[in-house]
Amino acid sequence: MIGKIESGGETGNGEESAVRGMAPAGARLRQLAAVAVDAVSPDQLVQRTLRRTGDRLTVTGRQYELNHNVYLVGAGKAVLAMARAAEEALRPHLVRGVLSVPAGGPPPPPPPALVEVHRGAVDNLPDAAAERAAGRIAELAAGLRESDLLLVLVSGGGSALLPAPRPPLTLADKARLTRELAARGASIQELNAVRRALSLLKGGGLARLAAPASCLALILSDVIGDPLELIASGPTVAGSGAEPASAAAAAAVLGRHRLLDEPGVREALAAAAADWERPPAAADGRVHNVLVGSNRLALEAMRAAAAADHRAELLSAEVRGDCGAVAGLLARLAARLASGRPVQLPADLAADLAAAGIPPEAVSALRPPQPGRPLCLLLGGETTVTVTGAGRGGRNQQLALAFAAELERLWTAQAPGRPPAPVALLCFGTDGADGPTDAAGAVVDGATAAAARAQQLEPQHYLADNDSYGFFARFDGGSHHVLTGPTGTNVMDVMALVVEAQGPGPASSL
Repeated sequence: MIGKIESGGETGNGEESAVRGMAPAGARLRQLAAVAVDAVSPDQLVQRTLRRTGDRLTVTGRQYELNHNVYLVGAGKAVLAMARAAEEALRPHLVRGVLSVPAGGPPPPPPPALVEVHRGAVDNLPDAAAERAAGRIAELAAGLRESDLLLVLVSGGGSALLPAPRPPLTLADKARLTRELAARGASIQELNAVRRALSLLKGGGLARLAAPASCLALILSDVIGDPLELIASGPTVAGSGAEPASAAAAAAVLGRHRLLDEPGVREALAAAAADWERPPAAADGRVHNVLVGSNRLALEAMRAAAAADHRAELLSAEVRGDCGAVAGLLARLAARLASGRPVQLPADLAADLAAAGIPPEAVSALRPPQPGRPLCLLLGGETTVTVTGAGRGGRNQQLALAFAAELERLWTAQAPGRPPAPVALLCFGTDGADGPTDAAGAVVDGATAAAARAQQLEPQHYLADNDSYGFFARFDGGSHHVLTGPTGTNVMDVMALVVEAQGPGPASSL
């Protein structure tokens, strides 16, 4: 449990100065944020997954015999908490373990006594410290016997924490190739294919290395759609039809971008091809990959909590694209619903919603809130920000501020002089960090933009300078910031949009 999620500022009641009638909605949204984080608490997820009876472990119907034969490895932001829960569940059968976790930040709780912890990947970039940790993990896996069980813990950030370039390539070589591919316009799918092929541990490499031992992976997803092969680059997952892990696929990518003849590349790909001549790691039943937590799980918990006093709807766990575009879509939706009229979707808007990962059919089915029963729409995923300014912020704060500005514009255009829209929005990152700031996100409402201008803060200026953090730090004494501190988990971002009944407004499409 993370306890109460705080606002910034000293008084904690700044939301009332924006829309006094919506202040309870802001407080309720903070409660929902706490519910989301608690639902994907890594230790609780592991505790629920590992079911032990005596010397027998059962995980989603598969059974393992325990006889002082469990080894543990992991990489990612959440694996320390996962490891502590695993040690508690498997004591005294855990022999030893190795974890690779991010450097920096406040000191986390101590790791299990039998587990060595390595810190690296400063700024989420592979580095020498992470490479040493990956080497220790590879060494442990390679020494296992058929009777052993390798428990692999995987969470967001794991890819940068498991750099293990295939010889003769070095870490610097692989980083240079990745930069060159990106500069030449390679897609994310192409980059993933090359990363996995040129790694000893990614693309199922860790599971292959652990043979003939059994391999059980508990995976906390920070990727839209939860494709297991992409979470931390799939150390226990060979790939899928959409994301195949093969030397031939990587060679084709490198050839298209004229990088196949870079020093060491052909030799590394030949080694990868030899590895993948064997059947996929899961084909012989040794490997069991289990998704223990995801963005959708957090949203489902929020929906259950919100249903006590709202009509709660989960719209999407796959929101993506530019945060400004997503903010505009949500503002149009909120303004329409707050006006008390049914949603109408022109063809172009339906296409924009689909591109942002929001199902148009789900939006079309929405009905306006009823008096005394607000509507709460829940969304999750991960948007992007195109940085053109010199300010500080993150995608959640930027989205919240852009939403507030666009909502005001739409609402006043529909009916000048009306009270502010009875709408509030929460945007926050479940890991507790939104960009290079100490805030997880922000809460805004229908009068945020006007109230800010009354305090000589122009939202559009801060948006243009990508200084959403600066805006929320100054606005109402910082009380609209969402401050959690590091949560120890990461399932991307969540949003909760509350719309209260306002009464019929002028007719328009969404």
